[in-house]
Amino acid sequence: MPRALDIMSNGTPAVAALAVVGGVGTVTGVGTTQAGAALLSCANNLLITASGATAFILPSNAGIGDSCLVYNTTATTALIYPPSGSKIGNNATDGSSSCPINISVTYRRYTAAIWGQVFV
Repeated sequence: MPRALDIMSNGTPAVAALAVVGGVGTVTGVGTTQAGAALLSCANNLLITASGATAFILPSNAGIGDSCLVYNTTATTALIYPPSGSKIGNNATDGSSSCPINISVTYRRYTAAIWGQVFV
């Protein structure tokens, strides 16, 4: 079965891709910086982190108004980065947001360069 990101890579908007796929994806962190971070989908993401492998990045092809839910199930805080040239809340452009252990966070794209976050 295709993943939402697979469908989105063909130009399908995230909302439509999620309607087709749905579900929860497990994503393992990569490194600690924005460059090379593990790509998240605009869906439900179960994060797996370990020391030195905590970085995730929101999808650059997300549409305005799209949301990305993450849940950090591990004992290491996850670093969530916006797409290059964007920012999350009051963080610096290209700066990370922390997703603490055992916490859910919803990220929503408000403009091409601004994402908001809500801790659940």
